[in-house]
Amino acid sequence: MDSGEQFDRGYATKDRRWFLPVIPESMQIYEYDVSPAGAFFKNRVVVDFTKAENPSLGLERDVSNKDDPNAIKIIGYSKGDFGVQKYDLGLLPEEIARRIVQGGFLGHVQARLRALRYGEYKEVRFEILGPRGGKEFYHDI
Repeated sequence: MDSGEQFDRGYATKDRRWFLPVIPESMQIYEYDVSPAGAFFKNRVVVDFTKAENPSLGLERDVSNKDDPNAIKIIGYSKGDFGVQKYDLGLLPEEIARRIVQGGFLGHVQARLRALRYGEYKEVRFEILGPRGGKEFYHDI
């Protein structure tokens, strides 16, 4: 899949990459500007992912999390010469994970990469896409 990386944005800087992968016709945006919860920007894995080639994101249930039964991991992927590299970037914010799990959306939603920043401040920003027509139910949970 094409990462949707954009180079023609006037507000892009040398340490920030912008992405806009195509939204499938059957999907719509449920959550707009999301970042992993916690102090992820200090994590070496995040630093490596912000510079990765052909990056994309996935969501994976964190069944080993004893503190939050709804926890969902944000997984980064990059494709290179030696196959696919996987990066554990942190967790979805608690409220978003709760809506996804309790609403039965896990497996039906996806993360759409928006921006990576890799300078002094590390940043991963994305959107949550879900099935077209289900957004109202999602936000009522």
